[in-house]
Amino acid sequence: MSTYKKEAVLTIGFFVLYLLMAHTAPWAIILGIDNSVRVLGYPLHYFVAIAVGWFGVLGVSIAWNHLADKLDDEITSGAEALDEEGGNKAPSAGPDASEFEPVKGKSL
Repeated sequence: MSTYKKEAVLTIGFFVLYLLMAHTAPWAIILGIDNSVRVLGYPLHYFVAIAVGWFGVLGVSIAWNHLADKLDDEITSGAEALDEEGGNKAPSAGPDASEFEPVKGKSL
């Protein structure tokens, strides 16, 4: 899979995970709102909102950062490999750029 596709899949996948972690109201509906069940003194749906919302988003952010850094390293190593092969040459710029000839008959 190309790095472009990996980046797209990574972004879309983590977008979905962020939606699941940040929007905790559906979790409360799935688990039910029962004030008799308490965790650390909070009703269960409050505790799930805190744990999944804050800590879930933190965990997803750490995972995304780790995987995005790996992908950036892969992109960088691919660009360096192209540079070594000579396939990624950019024209030199500056006053001694001899690769470009001025267009004759045209003036600014």
